[in-house]
Amino acid sequence: MPATPPVKAPGFHFRVSEAEHAAIAAAQRAYSNDMAAKIDAGTDLTAMDRLWISAILRDHAQRIPSKPKKPKGRPQVHSAGDIAMLYAAYRMNPAWTEEEAIARVALAHNAPEDTVRSIVRNHREAIANMRRLR
Repeated sequence: MPATPPVKAPGFHFRVSEAEHAAIAAAQRAYSNDMAAKIDAGTDLTAMDRLWISAILRDHAQRIPSKPKKPKGRPQVHSAGDIAMLYAAYRMNPAWTEEEAIARVALAHNAPEDTVRSIVRNHREAIANMRRLR
């Protein structure tokens, strides 16, 4: 029967204190700076140094995106509750249709009309309650 592993196995632990993390990061930075100094000085590299550099370059090559980043949509400036409340206020004007109120809310909040329409659809009950309060 295999022995049970110890509670804290030796090796690297993902949950380390800030002091331990700072010490590990400082050691890694020092090693990287020493490696850069070796390369700048033109000294002969060991097989391990060459392996380390090739691994870093491969890792960097994998992180280069093959497609440009997609532009993100317009940021939502106000919350859904604000939009629903403004829509209810606009709908209290009997001269405006639902589409006119949605267009005015979208313009006021710099949001697409489809987004406003979706928020209005999801908050119908709250909007009805706001309209009853007038």
